[in-house]
Amino acid sequence: MGQTFYNALAQGKRKRTGDVCYDMNLVERSDRCDGYMWECHRQIGKKLHRVEKSIRERSWFEQSNMTMGEVVKFTYWWCQGLQQ
Repeated sequence: MGQTFYNALAQGKRKRTGDVCYDMNLVERSDRCDGYMWECHRQIGKKLHRVEKSIRERSWFEQSNMTMGEVVKFTYWWCQGLQQ
């Protein structure tokens, strides 16, 4: 289920506007628990600018230990108005 979510994310929105970065790309990373992250690489003058952000940042599950599969399930259930 998680991989389907990532595929949809990758096909839908591959760019993110950051605070300092105006153009962040969604990249696949095996060293991240979610498998993806937002990344910005550019040169500003003579300095190299590099920023990496979690795909969880600024979301309701930012501080959560849930897997992305669980996040998708809970989000779906919430949107459907389902209760336990």
